[in-house]
Amino acid sequence: MKGFYVIGVLLWSLLAGLGRVSAQDDSVPLLRYHLHGYLKALPSQTFDHINKDNYGLYIVHNRINQELEIGTRSSWRLEMRNRIFTGDYIQILPGYADLLELDRGLVDMTFNWLESDDIIGNTTIDRLQFNWYNGPLEITLGRQRINWGMHTVWNPNDWFNSYNFLDFDYVERPGSDAARVQYALANGSKWELAYSPGKFRNDDVGAIKYAFNTHTYDVQLLGGIYRDNVAAGLGFAGNLWQAGWKGEISWFHPYPHFSDTVARWSATTGIDYVFPNGWYTQLAWLYNEVTGAATSGAAFVYTSDARQLMPFEHSLLLQAGYPVSPLLQVNAAVIFAPENNSTIFFPTVSYSLGDNLVAAAILQVYAGSIEDNYQLQSSAVFVDLKWNFQVR
Repeated sequence: MKGFYVIGVLLWSLLAGLGRVSAQDDSVPLLRYHLHGYLKALPSQTFDHINKDNYGLYIVHNRINQELEIGTRSSWRLEMRNRIFTGDYIQILPGYADLLELDRGLVDMTFNWLESDDIIGNTTIDRLQFNWYNGPLEITLGRQRINWGMHTVWNPNDWFNSYNFLDFDYVERPGSDAARVQYALANGSKWELAYSPGKFRNDDVGAIKYAFNTHTYDVQLLGGIYRDNVAAGLGFAGNLWQAGWKGEISWFHPYPHFSDTVARWSATTGIDYVFPNGWYTQLAWLYNEVTGAATSGAAFVYTSDARQLMPFEHSLLLQAGYPVSPLLQVNAAVIFAPENNSTIFFPTVSYSLGDNLVAAAILQVYAGSIEDNYQLQSSAVFVDLKWNFQVR
């Protein structure tokens, strides 16, 4: 079955190449092909301060984004991430290859094409979609990113594609196998209807969204089903004096046993401000009702669910960044959870080495209380060297 997708990718590339042929110089080509992406090296070293151990993980990551425009009303998109993993981490963590191959979509489009004791090659197709446009109407079918989040850190309204905020290596974010209809009204408001059938029982997500602007604020209202829950949501974005202010809230109530279950809430809000000297600052807060006891610092690396974006009831983030020069950018953020004083500190320094080539150093430090003893738990150092390319 997975070989079918490899063949499909090859056929796609052959078909997309036809987009280079145009009818006449003064006309719009029937087929227009676009290709861009990046290649990056991401070596890292993780230190386990509890067990006095350390291990390395080395990733080569290739992103390929392709789009084939057909006339003026339709297009196809195919995007994938190809990665090679090696290092101590894949040897000491049982089932790491199976974890990489896990695909939560209705159609399995993630596969390992290389597996051994010390190296794994993996491909994930996270965009395979057809778009059709007709004036204010847009219909999208296939694996796509349905981004309903409005906040810049946590997104309780992102029901279709919730993600881990700390996963800095996946800026494109995952996709959903879904059908989506968007209709823009003349007054600037928009209706959206989306449905994503689940791979597992009670895993469907379907919702309707109405977005509009009022009193200089962008507002959205959501309603639908989220897995085995009835769900409703509200999001907003605007300015509070000179600062930006955003927020989201979602309500989830299990529907198989509605009368004898209780609802769960997930909410976030935050402000951001850019000072005249270039400093960018952000303060954000997240509340979600957790299932089970709060865990400690290293559990910040968490599989996201819109109902529980962090494994703590309350999370507070403070972030600041500054462009030292046009080539050099520094950024630092701290997340604190008061339940057990869990803390993560992650500074980043990035530098442009030339056209389309950027180097970055990232540090993640986890600390928290274990049996009332606050201690450093783990830390990780990453070096990110990224080359962007665009064919046409």
